[in-house]
Amino acid sequence: MGKQRYAIRRRILVQTAGAEVYEVAAASGAATLIAEGHYTGEAWALATNPADSELFATAGDDATVRVWSVSADKLARKAALDAPVRCLAWAPDGATLLAGLGGNVSGARHPKDGTFVLLDVATLRVRAEGRDSRHWIRCAAFSPTGDAFALGSSDQKVYVYDSATARLRARCLAHNAPVAQLDWSLDGRHVQSDATDGAASARAYIKTPAAH
Repeated sequence: MGKQRYAIRRRILVQTAGAEVYEVAAASGAATLIAEGHYTGEAWALATNPADSELFATAGDDATVRVWSVSADKLARKAALDAPVRCLAWAPDGATLLAGLGGNVSGARHPKDGTFVLLDVATLRVRAEGRDSRHWIRCAAFSPTGDAFALGSSDQKVYVYDSATARLRARCLAHNAPVAQLDWSLDGRHVQSDATDGAASARAYIKTPAAH
């Protein structure tokens, strides 16, 4: 058998505390990002784009919202917010991403508890921000037409907003425990919510006011 020559690739893999993996060329020091993810506490939110099955979003304790590409199998873009993210919801047209904020890895209160932000999906820049609750947001959902969205809070209330203005349209003391899940009726006139108070979760049906 003849002699075989093997090219030795002098590469170094480096993993950071921010859950990033780089391949570094030993000779030049050039670094290539090959993988990344959430890096603090837990990932709390996962939502698929209803208008584009190619994209889905995640968020969590590291206060980042990340949009991923299914076909490319990698991160498409990310946004760093100033509080942990507990829930995500896509607008029906896929152009807007809603994030509910609050909580803390340590369990302490956070100054941003109860805040929500609307993100432009193309850039992940904040389009609007609001805060009517003072406890962290647990769940979020857009109406079927996308003209309104609802938030469920740890303060046991459901909040309904106008999507165009991000202004509060309705507030309902729906439960005796934190609101855990939300769902809209097909006509966008009612919201159903479930709470965290045991197996027999309460359900509230809220008739939302018409948009002005």
